[in-house]
Amino acid sequence: MPQNNFRDDIDRVRDRVWSNPLKVCVLQHYFIGTFCFPFGPEFGCGAGVSITQGESLSLSGKFGYGGAEVGASATFTASTAWSKTSQACEWCAPQVCYPDSVMEVWECEHFLDWYSWKSEFVRFRPGRAQILPNCRIDREKCNCTETAQNAATDRQNAIGYLGAEKDVVFTSVLRTLEFRKKYGAVDSVPDKDLNQASVLTDLLFNTPFIQPCHYNQKLMVAVPGEPAISLSGDTVDDHRLALLSMENGGYQKGKLKVQKNQLLPVLAVAPKTDKPRVEISLVKHAGNDGDIVLLNQSGMVKTGKLTTIWQELVIPLEALEPGEEATLYVMLEDEKTGANWSLCAPVLMPHFDQIEPENDKKNKNRSKK
Repeated sequence: MPQNNFRDDIDRVRDRVWSNPLKVCVLQHYFIGTFCFPFGPEFGCGAGVSITQGESLSLSGKFGYGGAEVGASATFTASTAWSKTSQACEWCAPQVCYPDSVMEVWECEHFLDWYSWKSEFVRFRPGRAQILPNCRIDREKCNCTETAQNAATDRQNAIGYLGAEKDVVFTSVLRTLEFRKKYGAVDSVPDKDLNQASVLTDLLFNTPFIQPCHYNQKLMVAVPGEPAISLSGDTVDDHRLALLSMENGGYQKGKLKVQKNQLLPVLAVAPKTDKPRVEISLVKHAGNDGDIVLLNQSGMVKTGKLTTIWQELVIPLEALEPGEEATLYVMLEDEKTGANWSLCAPVLMPHFDQIEPENDKKNKNRSKK
């Protein structure tokens, strides 16, 4: 069976810091080697697949790392014909492997005046692609008798396909590690904050790197418990908003947490729109008593390279008790084209000792001395 086979070569990397005026990133890992992904539908029990000479074939797959999915894709032209027919008791789960590939893992801090926004970028640069049929004996799937199974033999995987590179896509995956209002930050100035947020989200396409990339690039946003959302590439018509202010880790991962002073920050992005309109609501599900609408308002939105939604929601006092949850709904509509994007996310009111990050508590203690 094909396997991932890579090592962390970060000790050989001299320059581990990358920055621009609004972001600084530090390299955490520099993996080099072979990465394997599931490829195409499985087949077996005597069925087969074939590739003819000169055929154009797109190879793509996903590799899980640290809770995020990193994708790779490339288009190749077959230099020779290739076919694979499974044996009667054989089941094949093809994989595409990329030898001589690099995966860079960066941790970044985005310079927001009023929030601590820390993220992780995982950037994958695929090497030359290979298809491996990845076949093995599977009596149950093929409903084989013991006699038929004994007649079949496990065969080694040979390289099923190695073509000429035509078009390679480099993939970067962003996931938010921390999004917290800084201790002692001034009150929000909505228009100014929206403009700054829009500049920062447009700069998401300016990703850190060890070597410059001269190929097509794809930017994905990791969402806890869901497939990653594409902001560029072939799946930008996903129609899901990417919620950048949701933290991907720590306490109650996958839930948007109310912060001190009853604040609920909402930073979300979608592909560029012409005439955006945003509606935001927060709903508490009260069982037999039905749904209680805690908030329902228009959202602030600005279009640049991306469409950026920014809103500091203030949860009404006593609307949520510690440990209680609600659901955030955000709807973006392009009034010119009629296209729309949406998200719904669970919102948690933490207990008092879980609202503030440790750094804020330390800063507060210092200010009392």
